[in-house]
Parts: sequence; structure tokens; C-alpha cells
Amino acid sequence: MYEVLPTEPLHNVKEYISNVVSEITAHLSDAEKCLCEKMLELVSGTKEQLRGSDYREMAIVLAKELRG
Repeated sequence: MYEVLPTEPLHNVKEYISNVVSEITAHLSDAEKCLCEKMLELVSGTKEQLRGSDYREMAIVLAKELRG
């Protein structure tokens, strides 16, 4: 379990989000995993390097998609 302080910089939080996204895909069904991978491609697009704001968007979109 991660504890993220409200004052922690976004560039540090992106590592937490990255870890959660990589871990959660191992626990999803095949249909949910496919949806997750499509969402990750959509957010990352053609960017070579993702920034903190990209990871924040990824977490928001992933949460919305998995809720249904």
C-alpha cells in the first residue's frame, strides 16, 4: 500500500501511478485487460516520454473505464 502525501510533487506521483497500472493489469480479466491496453495506448499516443500529467490522466481514465 502506497501512502501519497498531498504535497508530493507530480513527478514523484507518476511512479506510483505507473506501478499501480502495471500491477492492476495482472489482476484483470482478458476483456478488461484488452480495454486497459487500449486506454493506455490512447493516453500515451505517440509520445516518446510520458509526463506526470499524462500519468494523472491515465489514472483518471482507467478508473472511469473500469467502473463502467
